[in-house]
Amino acid sequence: MPLGHRGSHTEGFVLPLTLIVIVILTTFAMGISKLSRLHMDDIAIRKQNLSDEILLRNTLQQVAYALLTGTADKNSVTAAGTRIALDGEPFTQQGVTVSVQDAAGLLGLGFFNEQALFRVLAGLTDKDHARQIAARVGDWIDSDDLARPSGMEASDYIKQHIPWLPRNAPLRSLDELLAIPGVTAQLYNGHDGVPGLRDLLLAGGIGYVNWATVPPPLLRLLLEIPKTELPPLLRMRKQREWRPFMATVHAKSPLLRMELMLPSNLYAIRLTLPSGSSLRVLLQKELKQKVPYRYLLWQYPDRDRG
Repeated sequence: MPLGHRGSHTEGFVLPLTLIVIVILTTFAMGISKLSRLHMDDIAIRKQNLSDEILLRNTLQQVAYALLTGTADKNSVTAAGTRIALDGEPFTQQGVTVSVQDAAGLLGLGFFNEQALFRVLAGLTDKDHARQIAARVGDWIDSDDLARPSGMEASDYIKQHIPWLPRNAPLRSLDELLAIPGVTAQLYNGHDGVPGLRDLLLAGGIGYVNWATVPPPLLRLLLEIPKTELPPLLRMRKQREWRPFMATVHAKSPLLRMELMLPSNLYAIRLTLPSGSSLRVLLQKELKQKVPYRYLLWQYPDRDRG
């Protein structure tokens, strides 16, 4: 009897222990299963991203080949009977939406013009804010420590406890604008069909202006014309009526850089898939080198900055 009594106690102890082990193993198995599903989802996303990037790269190679071998006009390149507009007008290639923008048609901050930048900003935000940002961009770039009216130099950054100082040198990348007080992510990226600074400016740029390739939104902002005056101007450009087109530009333009109605050797290219996945590059032709072109910028996936 004493032995039997001890046996019942042992069985009573083993049963809850077995249940505990089963619960632990079940929980562990559920965790492994959940982790496996997460890994599978991650693998599927990576596979799709790779597939998207391959398609975007292949399309970019075709566009680059056309830009290298095609015949250049004032605002386009024609290759194998296909015309590629160089003012950012989109076209479709293998289901990919492509836009090619001649860099000479964008506002380059490497050739800083405060009045021109103010005009662009004033069309995207209120004038006081625009004046502040234009002055602060100038102070960020110039080498002195004298703040422009409404601008900011190193002492102002220190007073406001901003953990960085103006570069006092040319921008290394356009994203640097986001470090300047007042430049919001919305202003930089654009919103609701309104272009952002990243679509209109370049950190460096080209030493001349090709008005034939200035994108329509930037053209309207630089010339400070109402939206109703833009279509006739674009129609002149499309129909190659260069004399009246340039007469209008000269009457309203704040830019003083040399003008040359030819595309440059630098292109801002954006490719977008129907899924929304996109690639943004700066392609520079290097015709005297062994490699005919190189990428100065590669942003994939191309997401909002800041």
